[in-house]
Amino acid sequence: MKDEGQKGKDDMKTHLSEKHNPNSMRFKNFTRFRLALFLTSIILLTSVLHANAQHEELKQRIAAFVEAQADKFDKKYLNETEPKYGELNNTNFEFHDYFLLKAKEKTTNSIGNTGKLKLDYSFFAYESAEECDYALSFWFKNFLEEKRITPGREVRTYKGVQPTIVIINKTNVCLVTFSCLDYDIELFRTLRKEMLTFFGDTESMIIEINCDGPLNWTKNPPDPKDPKWRK
Repeated sequence: MKDEGQKGKDDMKTHLSEKHNPNSMRFKNFTRFRLALFLTSIILLTSVLHANAQHEELKQRIAAFVEAQADKFDKKYLNETEPKYGELNNTNFEFHDYFLLKAKEKTTNSIGNTGKLKLDYSFFAYESAEECDYALSFWFKNFLEEKRITPGREVRTYKGVQPTIVIINKTNVCLVTFSCLDYDIELFRTLRKEMLTFFGDTESMIIEINCDGPLNWTKNPPDPKDPKWRK
């Protein structure tokens, strides 16, 4: 009988022989595993590259916008807390960005206090128009301040909400919001114009919300009866 040492060597030889023998089942399974791992890596890499390329235009628009504001505002993003936008923060977005623009000069707010204006900007981008619509259908059911809204319909009173402008495009959602204490009609109009210039187009939907309401769909309002909002 073979001693234990010899038996171990023979088992090792058999294992190596099966692993490198193209006709062995072990070799075939090992090859399939490596091929599956390679294909999975390729798919993941392709997906990442596709996402980066698809949202590159939005990233460039954000960079151009921040640069255009550089004379009046400082960009802040470290240790800043992004506002909660209801279900939007939990949707399956593919790209996301958030930052705060803080004014370099002090101004007086609506109650007479002096301070630097702060504006919160958030961006959510999706894989496709279908994915974006799917995210919106969930968001509208749990919108700002966890309130349900109907697409295309005005909300006259909206307690607790801050002044907010929302630009909705085919594959992304862009928002700016700020404190009710800083609300000023001219500021609001300026922000709307800037948001539409940098992040909108002729097909963009726009939602405008004043302090405690109202909420209005001021550009390309959706059809409330469209079945896609019932998903």
